[in-house]
Amino acid sequence: MVAMLAAMHGWSVLYLGPDLPAEEIAYAIEDTNAELLMLSVTNLKPKQSQREIAAIERAIPERVKILVGGKAAKALPESRAQIQQDLALVDAALSR
Repeated sequence: MVAMLAAMHGWSVLYLGPDLPAEEIAYAIEDTNAELLMLSVTNLKPKQSQREIAAIERAIPERVKILVGGKAAKALPESRAQIQQDLALVDAALSR
């Protein structure tokens, strides 16, 4: 749903699918020169979510904005990822 919302706001969207390792996400970011990464975290425990998001952050350039949603989304306090559970706020963040 968020990918469709991003496309409606003029973003070029590449859907990577579920359960992708941080290295694969980083490759896609580098290959496409992406500006924004949107993640959905639904089936992890809080500590697992924090570890996965931190691994992705380490693997991608700091210039990339990270929006994370989903019922299991949880990031470390020092994370640059923005946890966003409100679709209206995601819509506003995607406006160009």
